[in-house]
Amino acid sequence: MLKLFVMRHADSHVHDHSGDDFCREITTNGIIKTDLVAKELFNQKVYFDIIFTSPSKRTKQTLQILNKSLDLKKVKIVEDRNLYDGNLESILLKLKYINGDVKNILLITHEPIIIEIMNFFTSNANSNSTKLPNIYNTSSVICLNFQLDTWENISNINCSWGGHIDPDTVKF
Repeated sequence: MLKLFVMRHADSHVHDHSGDDFCREITTNGIIKTDLVAKELFNQKVYFDIIFTSPSKRTKQTLQILNKSLDLKKVKIVEDRNLYDGNLESILLKLKYINGDVKNILLITHEPIIIEIMNFFTSNANSNSTKLPNIYNTSSVICLNFQLDTWENISNINCSWGGHIDPDTVKF
């Protein structure tokens, strides 16, 4: 089984920055909530083979907090501009070309791409009848499962809901 985890970056300073969205830093609240999520991932024994992160400052800071609770030394980390200003198609193409023994991928990204990913993958009845969140809070993590051995055939047809960690409720 393949697992795609999608994480929204930590809470950031919306109004207190230089006007450069790319350079916004995370807040103290963002640090606390991301730390909670990281500890829950650790408790659930979640691991990642590869992490794709937007190159924005707040996503890099989110990754640094994850690294404190999770052992990411052996994880391949790739900055991908498409996770900042790309589109769903470019992200899907990237995923479909992943080879090797990669079973668990984490994307650290932004809205609205998270909603686009979720709308695409959960648009089929195979996503089951679980009530899906319609808002993805900062620091939250979504898990999508694919009953496949390779990433090349992932689609909304072979996707199922794998869970959601919301830092305000911390359940998975």
